[in-house]
Amino acid sequence: MDTATLTEEAIAQSLAQDRPTIDAAIKTYMSWIVARSLTQDEKVTNAEALSYARVLLKAINGYKFDISKSTTTISGVVAQVWNGLVESDQKPSRFLGRVALLRAWDGIVASISTEDEQTELSLLEFGELLKDYKAKEPTKDSKAHLIWDEPGAELERRRQRRTKRAEDNKKEEREQVTPFIEELTEEDEEEET
Repeated sequence: MDTATLTEEAIAQSLAQDRPTIDAAIKTYMSWIVARSLTQDEKVTNAEALSYARVLLKAINGYKFDISKSTTTISGVVAQVWNGLVESDQKPSRFLGRVALLRAWDGIVASISTEDEQTELSLLEFGELLKDYKAKEPTKDSKAHLIWDEPGAELERRRQRRTKRAEDNKKEEREQVTPFIEELTEEDEEEET
């Protein structure tokens, strides 16, 4: 085998192991939308979140790459794997993750036709979270990591940051020694004179 084939195989293997899957990330995102709406004026019901997910999943699982437009080895492999799943009646959202979706996103968005403003806003937000994700651990709360990290990883980091802040605050309070200044009464002042 030549090196290009090995590289393509390694890329395909990496795509197959990219977790969470698109399906899992969409479920997490929809749960987050509903939970977030509980603290806002504009409520999103489970049924509405489910309708957003259906529109998105239908577009994702029906999307096909134009392989002739693949400019890099990675793009070409993503296109081949994605199209192979669609052609074999498999759903890319069940097998692939963020890396593949990132390469397909602009084409998927262009294929979606919706007149519902809330659906469009949720799709745009999901796309922003997809593009905002950085592989390293965030130093502050990250919505993108909440969606695209392994389940619970971002929540655990948030808990650890809160615990550390609380410990730092306690330490700071202990280090701040307030001097005690005794007030002199009028009698004390008269005795001193």
